[in-house]
Amino acid sequence: MNGLTSPLWPIRYRPLPDELLSSWLVRLAHGHGLKVQTLCNLIFGDQRQVWNRDIDRLAPMWLITELCRQTDTPFDVAWATTLRTYEGWLYPKYRSSGMLHWILMLNMYHRKRQGYGMQFCPHCLASDPVPYLRKSWRVAFNTVCAQHGNLLADRCPACGASQGGCRLIHATNCVLSRARRWSPTTASRSGLSVTATIGDQSRVRPDQRAGLRSRARRYV
Repeated sequence: MNGLTSPLWPIRYRPLPDELLSSWLVRLAHGHGLKVQTLCNLIFGDQRQVWNRDIDRLAPMWLITELCRQTDTPFDVAWATTLRTYEGWLYPKYRSSGMLHWILMLNMYHRKRQGYGMQFCPHCLASDPVPYLRKSWRVAFNTVCAQHGNLLADRCPACGASQGGCRLIHATNCVLSRARRWSPTTASRSGLSVTATIGDQSRVRPDQRAGLRSRARRYV
């Protein structure tokens, strides 16, 4: 697609509220009529791999700055799609491998997600004009949907497959078609309060901005 080599892409979706980086990238690819891996190969070639790692956690600066440039998205908005914004709140210090306190693991093997680290609310996905994955669904103690009051799921009820990122198509075809037949479990008020707090704490903090922008300028 010739349009992908221009300063701005033809389709310039910006992140939706509480959207994950991987989900945003999936929507951009599908908006251009491409598979996610095809879009990544067109933009980054074979030198930089995207889908064999947890990009929501790693938050590669080269990826974020390129998405900002091609979609005219403010850096703070793009950075807020990553799990790095929980540093200093959910976990004291970021590290690229191993466990991070309260962040669910995807257990990546090549491009396959062998773990169940991507929770989701089937009713949110069913009611979204365009289904997308929320960042707060990756937080371990967040087990409740604040909007619908039901417990979150971590796999397809029909086939048992895990959800996330490039599996959003699977979620659409498999999970959403069964969403109305789910038996929601009502959550407690305390669970709903925790969910709301996560959303308040997941934005880019003022003390993070200067350092992040300095790092981002290296890739511009």
